[in-house]
Amino acid sequence: MISSAFAKEEAITIDEDGDENADVESNRDDDVSSSSSSSNNNNNNNNSNSNNNNNNNNNGNQLSAIAVGNGASSRHSRFGQQVDANDVVLRFNLFKTIGFELDVGTKTTHWILSTIKDPNDFDEEEIPNLKKSLQHVYIPFVFRDCKPQQVRCPRRKDKIPKQKLNMQELGTIARKWLDRHGMGNVKVHAIEAPLVDTLYDEYNLNEKFPSMGLMFLNYAWRNFKQPVQFVGFDFYSGSHDHYWENKLKNETCHNMNDESRVLSEFVNENKLKALDPKAHQVLINYKTPNEAKYDPRCKIVCNSDPSNLFCLTLRGHEVDIYNKSPEEWERRHHIHSAKKKKMKDRMKERKGKKG
Repeated sequence: MISSAFAKEEAITIDEDGDENADVESNRDDDVSSSSSSSNNNNNNNNSNSNNNNNNNNNGNQLSAIAVGNGASSRHSRFGQQVDANDVVLRFNLFKTIGFELDVGTKTTHWILSTIKDPNDFDEEEIPNLKKSLQHVYIPFVFRDCKPQQVRCPRRKDKIPKQKLNMQELGTIARKWLDRHGMGNVKVHAIEAPLVDTLYDEYNLNEKFPSMGLMFLNYAWRNFKQPVQFVGFDFYSGSHDHYWENKLKNETCHNMNDESRVLSEFVNENKLKALDPKAHQVLINYKTPNEAKYDPRCKIVCNSDPSNLFCLTLRGHEVDIYNKSPEEWERRHHIHSAKKKKMKDRMKERKGKKG
């Protein structure tokens, strides 16, 4: 079993995104009891193990590792064998390997789930591969311990208490899913996202919150043998498609130009290495493009009408206008958002329960 310095469980808060953090609304109404015996037993195991993993593990520093992103650049890459040769393989969200084994391999030891992703949506045909090597599931919660007036600070520690329930609920959902599929030995860590402040303090990251990809690349090189390899992270390309699909929401509220700059610094410092030689060279020579000043106020609104699917990215003052009257804004722009549909469905569900 691979031990991990990331098993340290500290104070938590929720950021409703990982790869899509602040631009998607997420509410989970699953009726999950955190008092189930399997959940309590495994949570106790996690807590006891976390005490043994507070510091970087000496063995961990000698483990080879690769982070496999979901970016479209992995299509037809034929890196699967090289991926699976590593001791540690990190994968993200609702990844796929079936049908893409030659490109991305099949091994997964660390599964990182955004707070808006539900393991129940994971493709069941992937489960046999997952059961072979999975050891840890991480659900990272992002906050920064910064001053209230700092607009790029997404969550503060003083907001933690009211988010504890969300943390427990998401961890319990993952625990029950794993137990149901015969993976009761896999540890679940619904925890504070690791080392987030180092991205700001050491690399001067200029964005409200980092993407999950950047967070875990930063985590990986600090905990495993350097340089840690990576593939399928397309920050610098401008594409947000997956290697198995073209995404409807090909938009982001992250500052991808600055994330690319930080990733370039990791590569130049030999802390990370792109598996694709061409991508590695691009990052070695990366120069941040001259663009408008980054504004952390951002929201992505998607039309949920199946006959006309599209998304709009709102920034700066546009977000303020939307927040004043979301329904009026959406009506004016002929948008039927998924958020509005969720709210209506939830109201119907509650009325049904009362009846």
